[in-house]
Amino acid sequence: MGRSVKKTTIDLDLALFRRLKQYALDTDRTIREIVTEALQEKLARESQSIDGAQASTKDVNSNPLAQRVVQEMERVLPHDVAVRMLSQKCVKHGTFLETLNRRQLSRELIDDVLNSVQYMADERQIALMRENLIKLSSEGGA
Repeated sequence: MGRSVKKTTIDLDLALFRRLKQYALDTDRTIREIVTEALQEKLARESQSIDGAQASTKDVNSNPLAQRVVQEMERVLPHDVAVRMLSQKCVKHGTFLETLNRRQLSRELIDDVLNSVQYMADERQIALMRENLIKLSSEGGA
C-alpha cells in the first residue's frame, strides 16, 4: 500500500547535517524518518489551541474508534500522551484522528503503536492491547 510523497530539498548547516546523520546511524533510522517525525511533532505543537489543549484531543472526541484506541493506549500511557502518539502514528500511516476508520486501523498501524509503548508495558499488557486493537479493526459497524 503506497503512500503519496512529495520530494523536496532542504539546506542544512553542515554541523547540523552531521549530527542528523550520526543520530540516524545511532538509532537505525533514515534521515527521512527523523525529519518527517520532527516536522510532525513541530506541526502538532503549533496546532495547539489558544487554551493549550491540543487540537488532536478534539479530533479524538469526534471519532468513537479513535476514542477506543486511545482507551487501550491509556493502559500504559497518560491520556494526553496517548492522544499525541496516536495522532502522530495516524499521520505517519496516511490518515488523521478525526477520519480514522476500521480499514485504516491496519496491522501495520497497530504494530507501530505497540512498538512505541513496548518498553512501558509488560508482555501480557502488550498482548492484550494487540488483541483488543485487532478486534476493534475488524468489528462491524461504525
